[in-house]
Amino acid sequence: MRTLIGVPRPGVSLSTDSLPLAVAPATGSTPADADAHARAAPAPPRVAPDDPPSDESLMARVSATGDDRAFNELYRRHRRALHAYLGRLAGGDGRSAEEMMQESLERLYRGRGGFDPNRRFKPWLYTIATNVARDRARRRAATREAHGDVEIWLAGAPAPAADGPEAALAARRLMIAAERAILGLPEAERAAFLLVRRAGLEYREAASVLGCSVPAFKMRVSRALERLATALQPFLEAP
Repeated sequence: MRTLIGVPRPGVSLSTDSLPLAVAPATGSTPADADAHARAAPAPPRVAPDDPPSDESLMARVSATGDDRAFNELYRRHRRALHAYLGRLAGGDGRSAEEMMQESLERLYRGRGGFDPNRRFKPWLYTIATNVARDRARRRAATREAHGDVEIWLAGAPAPAADGPEAALAARRLMIAAERAILGLPEAERAAFLLVRRAGLEYREAASVLGCSVPAFKMRVSRALERLATALQPFLEAP
């Protein structure tokens, strides 16, 4: 006589703990179907770490609440490149560059409410810095405060190429000649060249900084490159 699993014999009491556990498969499914379903189930999404906030989002925080931490982060990101740009506009005067950078940051903070979060931060920053440099140049010209440092430097003729110079010396002379040639560019061409080649702005962005059309801006850069090529030709041809 067969005994049915899970059905107690007469006179025998079974607790529920002693009954075998079983899960009935869904109607029409097989173990293979269950395995396939498990494999097809999407894995839980991975939580990626937060990306560093963009310049625009940081400036939006500064604009909205005067967030000092966001402002300090913007300063940390851009101070070196901005200082270098202003230094070249100032003819290599590091002190003037530092003063202009501080004034640029003060203007940026005072005008924080006018920032448009739909536009890039960097061109806006360089527009402010360029205006600071222009205002400083106008003040110096109006009050005749040119100290002559830059003029004396520019008046010095580039060192002639010596016969058989060492590579390091030749590179050093070329670098000095290039800086002098950049300083000798007309103001509009120098600013255009520095915005693209040193500050790394795109042509459209740099043109907006200087308030000119893109074709006009490209012409300024082209003329600057022609002048620099002419000025550096003796050094490039040196043996």
